[in-house]
Parts: sequence; C-alpha cells; structure tokens
Amino acid sequence: MENFTIVGTGLGIKEYILPQGISAIEDADILIAGERNLEPWLYLQKESYIIKSNLSEIVSIIKNNYKVKKVVILVSGDPGFYSLLNYISKFFNRKEIKIIPGISSMQMAFAKAGLSWHDAVLLNLHGRKLEIINDFLGENKIGMLTDPVNNPLKVCQHIVSMTSRNFTVLICINLGYNNEDILEFKINEYEKIVINEQLPAVMILIDEEKL
Repeated sequence: MENFTIVGTGLGIKEYILPQGISAIEDADILIAGERNLEPWLYLQKESYIIKSNLSEIVSIIKNNYKVKKVVILVSGDPGFYSLLNYISKFFNRKEIKIIPGISSMQMAFAKAGLSWHDAVLLNLHGRKLEIINDFLGENKIGMLTDPVNNPLKVCQHIVSMTSRNFTVLICINLGYNNEDILEFKINEYEKIVINEQLPAVMILIDEEKL
C-alpha cells in the first residue's frame, strides 16, 4: 500500500456518502472514526479504532499499518473543510493520503437556503472568540459553524451589539435527519427564538437587499 484513505461521511447518513466512499469503507482492513461515524459500519466487523482525544495514538496506528493494510479514516462532512485532515496532514506527505470528499454541513445548509456559497465568508466558531466575526460584518453572506458555547443566539446577540444591519438569519440543526430543523428570522428578532443551544448548528447570515 502506498497510501491510506480519508472518507468524508457528509452528514453521517449512508445515503449522502459517495459510492466510492462506501466501497472504500467496505474494502478496508482497518476503520478509524469517531464513535458516531463508526457505528453504521460495525456490522462489517472490521478492525476498528475510535477517535477521541487520542490523536497522537491515531497517527501512530496509521503509520504502523497503512503500508500493509487498507486503512480508512472516516470524518464528518468534507475532509477539506475543518476536519481531522488538517491534523493528519502534518505527519504525512500529501501523496500518501487519498481523499474521498463528502457533503459538508455548510454546503447542505446553503443548499437548503437556496443560495450559492462561492461568494460567502465561511467561519468556524468552535472554541474561538466571537470577535473573529467583527471583521466580516460588512459582508453580505456569511456561513458559520457554531457550538454550545458560541451558539446561534449568542452569536446574534453579539452581532446586534456590533452593527445595525438587519441580517436575515438561518439556523440549521440536524441537517439531513428526520428531526431536521431550519429556522429563518430577522436578526433583530433573535430574542423571540427558542432553540436547543447545546446542539451544534450551521448559521447563515444574508443581507437580502444586497444579494
């Protein structure tokens, strides 16, 4: 073997995984993934390892196996968009890594909104300070990955305190699942909105007058 494979599992639902990705998973000798991404494939009874906070151990497992076994790592969304690929690529030559893309939650959120996203500013707020938003509040289309700390309503509160622009807001939760929830409102009305703030979400801001 000359390389190992990173498969983007998209939203975590088999129907959204590329056929090439499914084939790679089924042909693998070793599967490496977070518990949620691994669960749908347990029936294959592959040698498997769960990704937690053990990233250095995961890198060692890959190094010790990928030249003699088919190693496949499963990551949520698309490997090229805020995924484990960024960490793993520090330890391997890019030619040693085969990437099978997936549908990111950001991509799906813009699709649900009926919007293109090539001209949007895309931000990841996980574990970061809300002030990173400030430099982009002049943009007309912004996509953000939120977390329980920087949840969508807290983000709205911050933005309202920084600008008078009355953005249209879309909050997308559980995209692709049966309990998918998409809320749309004007940012000045955010105090009326009720969501489960502990759930990760994709948040889109748009200035509809300037699109």
